[in-house]
Amino acid sequence: MDVVYLSSINDGVNYQLNDGSGNFSNPYYVDPPTGITSVGNFPLDIDSDGDKDLINIAAINGNPSLRILWWYENQTILDVQESVLKGLSITPNPVAGVLSIKSKTPLKSVSFYQSQGKTLKTVTSSFESIDVTFLTPGIYFVWIEGQEGERVVTTVIKK
Repeated sequence: MDVVYLSSINDGVNYQLNDGSGNFSNPYYVDPPTGITSVGNFPLDIDSDGDKDLINIAAINGNPSLRILWWYENQTILDVQESVLKGLSITPNPVAGVLSIKSKTPLKSVSFYQSQGKTLKTVTSSFESIDVTFLTPGIYFVWIEGQEGERVVTTVIKK
């Protein structure tokens, strides 16, 4: 597993490659355009090829309400990791009205984000019956957090 992280020193995305023996390379830096500050990374399988791609959300000119989204496609499949939230199911997807999120791992919260990174709603209970009629049709990122801090980011399609 490689490591991807943000740095407050250079406002960009940094990553280190793992050689398969637990040794990491020196950090590589992805320089953002002038005026862009990275604010979050999310591993997601955007292209449905079985590996985790990297979504980076960045603020424009330091304004957190002006955000953009980058997608770094993972070109290599070495293995497919099991979800850190055991027994996670999200149904139906696509969804029209009520979304059900179930997990054998106790859940703490579920947050819905638009592609620009804006939080639309956070739910802290009744995960098996979440009203999503407030969403307009489109694709949304859903950040699911377990009671012990485990996190999964996935996508949901609103019909």
